[in-house]
Amino acid sequence: MRVHGDVKPPEVAAGSMPNKPGRAWVRLTQNAKQEKDEDGHTGWVYDEYITEVEDTPGLLDEVKANYDNLLREAKANEKSKADLVAENEELAAQNATLKQQVVALTDQQSFYEDCIAEMAQIVYA
Repeated sequence: MRVHGDVKPPEVAAGSMPNKPGRAWVRLTQNAKQEKDEDGHTGWVYDEYITEVEDTPGLLDEVKANYDNLLREAKANEKSKADLVAENEELAAQNATLKQQVVALTDQQSFYEDCIAEMAQIVYA
């Protein structure tokens, strides 16, 4: 994924995941270039890939030793923006369908309750 940042990123970064004991995140960056935007602000533009690995002692050394494999894995796991947009549109369509189904079921439930109330009035009248 193409990222814009204020500082030059390290080529490799890793850290434990507090919400997932025994797991760690690994961030790999490539093609870091310093650029100026249209407002004249200087920043960094680079490709960033993130993956999850087992948290081990000496994690950073292990990541550096397996850099190529981890980079290949992280790239394979990345979804393109077009894929995410398509997935979002599909989920929005499913959400609309589900909302219509909920409304229809609510109306049907109300109808059944009215029928039961009407039958109860006849039986117990």
